[in-house]
Amino acid sequence: MFKIQYERWHLIPIVLLLFQSLAFGRSLPWGLLPFELGRWAWLILTIVLFIWFSRFRQPLDGRTFESLLRRPFLVCWAGLNFVYVAFNYFKFHSFGYEIPYLLLIFLSVSLFLVNQSRPELSLLINLTMLLCSIIYYPLTAERSDMLPVIQKGLDNWAVGRSPYEGFVLNGLPNAMGYLPGILFLHLPAWMLGLDLRWNNFIYRAAWLGFLFYHTKKNNRRDLKAIFHYLALSPYINFRHELYFEGYILLMCLYFCFAQLRFLALPLMVFTRQWSWILSPFLFLSELKPLKPGKWFWKILGYMGGTFLVCALFVALLKPNTSLQFFLEKIFWFKRAYQAGGYGGDYGIGLSWIFYKFEMQRFLPKAQMALLITSFCYVFFKKEQGDIGIWALMTYVVFVLLTGHFWLYFWNSVVVFGFLIQIYENPPSSQKQLSTN
Repeated sequence: MFKIQYERWHLIPIVLLLFQSLAFGRSLPWGLLPFELGRWAWLILTIVLFIWFSRFRQPLDGRTFESLLRRPFLVCWAGLNFVYVAFNYFKFHSFGYEIPYLLLIFLSVSLFLVNQSRPELSLLINLTMLLCSIIYYPLTAERSDMLPVIQKGLDNWAVGRSPYEGFVLNGLPNAMGYLPGILFLHLPAWMLGLDLRWNNFIYRAAWLGFLFYHTKKNNRRDLKAIFHYLALSPYINFRHELYFEGYILLMCLYFCFAQLRFLALPLMVFTRQWSWILSPFLFLSELKPLKPGKWFWKILGYMGGTFLVCALFVALLKPNTSLQFFLEKIFWFKRAYQAGGYGGDYGIGLSWIFYKFEMQRFLPKAQMALLITSFCYVFFKKEQGDIGIWALMTYVVFVLLTGHFWLYFWNSVVVFGFLIQIYENPPSSQKQLSTN
């Protein structure tokens, strides 16, 4: 028989999901504690986790995932969605949020059916909650300005103005600051005059369905656990107004279709800045298995794909957008921290302590040092099998050091870790002799 050997890093996606939902956000409940005890508590927890995961190649007992898949844990995890639904209503009912009665009934019934053998039910719960959020919760800038800003950017683009020009939103100056991939991924619903969250629904159904397929196909405990905790995540279901579901789909397409990676990776780079951390590792993982003589053709293919993607966005944006925006985005790392005091979410992270001692200017330097050191290590390392793991670990620590930190930054990290476990570094199988 074969026994699957897990390692500590396989647990990272679930750990991130658990603490993402328990952190809640910027205020309740941790903000009620005096003397910044909430911040100190999360910092200490971060350091403990950092030390434990620093030995990320250490073996992990597979029974850990089996325990996480026990029905009481899954039911409690799914039940936490009721808390977040109530939080959504009581915090934002003055902006038109309604009580989602149909959703509450559906969740109540689902709790009696949730178990590890029904990932399709977890998939249905996730998509139903996202669908109900579109029905019961209006898209309003008072909740979040992300999608309204993209809407305004597309409106400006349609009439020949730059989508990046400034405007006033809720009486305050604002501007569309996302990369062009994010902007144009929201084009379908905008062209149909629909709520932009319908784009999110389609993209999430695609990428979550993709992960569901691999969960059923591989029948591994780690994938089952990650899928259930991802699909039932109270925080992810709570943040119905985010804007990067299309980026997560691009990430899945990169791993799924090896022949199209020369296009998928440039599209990711022009869609979300996190790809700027991942792309050196992903490109290196493409080169290392090849003999040096074949590197030229691989590099040429990616150069061609990058040229096509650049030409596409230049054609879409010109002549109403200057290159100034892109030049500013190149130096994104220099603005990795925000002015003034720390205003990010509660949760696992290291950046708050930099603000506490007024050392936030060192955050981008620490991030760049991390990226360069990690990449150089895997570049000169003879073994090629753990490039994906080092990309994941670098991604995690990079987010921990992000000054302008929001809990939803972990969403794409979790999916990336899931994809690495499927495609790049699945758990090893050790042959065991049967004692029967």
